[in-house]
Amino acid sequence: MKDRDDNKFLRIGGTFGEDEEEHGSEKITYDTEAIDKELNDKINAANKRFDSIVASTEAELRSVRKTVNDQLKEVTKQIDESKNRVVETLALFAALFTFLSLQVQIFKDERDPDIVIGIVLITGGLITFFVLILDLMIKSKGESNNLMKTRFFLLFATSILLIIAGTLLIKSHN
Repeated sequence: MKDRDDNKFLRIGGTFGEDEEEHGSEKITYDTEAIDKELNDKINAANKRFDSIVASTEAELRSVRKTVNDQLKEVTKQIDESKNRVVETLALFAALFTFLSLQVQIFKDERDPDIVIGIVLITGGLITFFVLILDLMIKSKGESNNLMKTRFFLLFATSILLIIAGTLLIKSHN
């Protein structure tokens, strides 16, 4: 217990305050207004510190949520791009496999080189057109509009030229 001299709220023989106690022959009076004021000041200071901690925690939580949402969007974007690349790769593999298997069948049945070359050109044009359609379906989102238009034009022109060249070669043989 604190010494009486150290406690500023204890007054020996005083008459102010609300609470009094008898200790032997002395009458001790407590200054309850000063105690209440100091306790309220301490509570207010603690509440301000608590509010400050809560505010900084909420700000940090908002920052973390924003960072997590940004990272989630980035991961979702990367997953979508990865899915598109897998589909694109499988489609190209299927197209090339079909092209090669068709070419083997042509060489097995047909002996005239003009017709074989014509069929190879037509098949190459159709596969190029297939790649064009596939490219339009996948659409790389990060590319510029001019690059997409240029690639579309090149693939379309190549496929049409291959088909026309193959058709003319076959017709010229007949």
